[in-house]
Amino acid sequence: MRSTEPLQYLPQMGISPLQVRECALTGCTNVFQVINGVAFAGRAEGQTEVHMHFFCCYECYLSAIPLNCCGSA
Repeated sequence: MRSTEPLQYLPQMGISPLQVRECALTGCTNVFQVINGVAFAGRAEGQTEVHMHFFCCYECYLSAIPLNCCGSA
């Protein structure tokens, strides 16, 4: 089972949960502690390295997902 608790997985990745970050969404100016945000790990097409992105809220996270990646009902 994978943990979704930031206090458990972020330190293992070398990231402090109390670190202050800017939202990864272009145009959002919110600054927040990593533990209070939404994290997403992914890799861009054609890349082998995984990057961690942090968003201030779920609205920004969902706005950052391209429409062609969303399923249809």
